Amino acid sequence: MDSEVQLSPRERFRTSTFIPILDSLLTELVRRREVYSKLKHWFGFLFTLLTSSDAELCESVRKFQAHFSSDIEEEVFEDELIQFIGYIKQYPTEAVSPLACLKCIQEDGISEAFPNVDTAFRV
Repeated sequence: MDSEVQLSPRERFRTSTFIPILDSLLTELVRRREVYSKLKHWFGFLFTLLTSSDAELCESVRKFQAHFSSDIEEEVFEDELIQFIGYIKQYPTEAVSPLACLKCIQEDGISEAFPNVDTAFRV
């Protein structure tokens, strides 16, 4: 008795090529989603500086500080960020993205006034 199954070329392609590719794709998408979720967890507040409540901002800052404690001075970062938010309110709301904020810090020469905020945007 021959127990080997004969597959059509189409079925052979489907089982040996197409399905493994889809499986790899799905695995990579799940892995990337997890990575992007972690990034959002740590850096998401930088995208919503003007719209976050004080409580949300404080919680986000604590999470960020916990993960980047060697890069950020924990004692002053929250106050520094609040002062920076006051500073960037002079700019149009649509111009307050993390990249625009970093550019603002560099062009206005205020990195010495906000060193931890500068570091947060550069991380």
